[in-house]
Amino acid sequence: MILSFWRLLQGEPLLWATLLAKRVREALAHEIAPTPESARASALVDQFLDLLAGEPALRLQTLLEELQATIPACSPLTGPAACLVRLARGQTRSHVIDTISKLSNEVQHHAAHADWPEERLRDLGWLLALAHALVHAPQEEQRQILITTLSHLCAACGGPEQEGAEAEISARLIPVLACSEQDDALLLRRLQALLEGLPDMGPQPPRADPRLNPVWRFRLLRELISLDAAPTERGEDPEPFADDFPLVEHVLWAITRVLSAWLFPPDGYFRDPYTDASILWVAAGAFWPSIADQITEPVDEPSQRSSPWLAEEGAIPAQIPLARVRELAALLSAPSSNLPEQHHLARWGAPTMRVEADGPYCLSAWHAYFEQRRQTLLAFLEEAIAREEPILCSL
Repeated sequence: MILSFWRLLQGEPLLWATLLAKRVREALAHEIAPTPESARASALVDQFLDLLAGEPALRLQTLLEELQATIPACSPLTGPAACLVRLARGQTRSHVIDTISKLSNEVQHHAAHADWPEERLRDLGWLLALAHALVHAPQEEQRQILITTLSHLCAACGGPEQEGAEAEISARLIPVLACSEQDDALLLRRLQALLEGLPDMGPQPPRADPRLNPVWRFRLLRELISLDAAPTERGEDPEPFADDFPLVEHVLWAITRVLSAWLFPPDGYFRDPYTDASILWVAAGAFWPSIADQITEPVDEPSQRSSPWLAEEGAIPAQIPLARVRELAALLSAPSSNLPEQHHLARWGAPTMRVEADGPYCLSAWHAYFEQRRQTLLAFLEEAIAREEPILCSL
């Protein structure tokens, strides 16, 4: 708390209010059995934090969503209310098209200068081509785009010289795709059933690159097919709203995750969740918020190099001095003997922590994940020690 009071004495009471609001949010997030009231309180705290940051959009969006929920599906106001929600989220068709175009130009620029890894250009180019095709296609043609994209992917991955998980799934899908005597809806259902068997990666760290999964493109297409097949809130309304593009939104979310993984590489950034999956909790029995004030010191003027990270993180700038970095490294130098049991992990619920009796999310898989996270954090700390640099952090 010393850092918080130091900031307060510098005439920055908003930082104190922000810190308190974050502590309230953390307390709500740690509830073992959340209630509708606590969920509502969490939403209000998030809105309060946005208002403190001068960003009222979340509050406006929440109010519009509440308004939308009170309007019957048959009401003529349903369409305008949904449009207002999309506008509050910044989801206008022209905005999406402009974003895709700018990203595509960026990829072409780096391709021309050969200053990006070939894998990055290929993967981001594939995602942007899919987003471009979907956003410009009428809704009735989007299924065919998914089928064509899947066919091309299978052709690229399923050749006789290809090996691995992508080649295996391609071999199962190609015979189904070759059957031309079936309508698109039936074909997609058959493809979806086959894609349900894609292998899972098991526990993944926060902000993990989706491309770590060897069949990530097939998984994305499976999710898009599921979205296309899912019933909408409008029921059987044959006239979709002009700016309704859930498939494009999902592809853009995948692009965001990929870009985030490049912006925050594991060798230069570490994020620990506030759940039983926290490696600090496993190794030291403490979550970051409870020790941050004790081991960090304020940063008055962050360097230019760190400014983009701080803008993205949106938190109070601080740093862990080298002496404390060495202490953390020593603490994490040996494997933890205090690994959580299955009931500790399961109490968070499947949306937060997926725990199963066997398979990629079984207890032994989680224990292997904790060991991998310990080694990753230890390598991160040792890199800072080798560079003789403090670690920039958020509170």
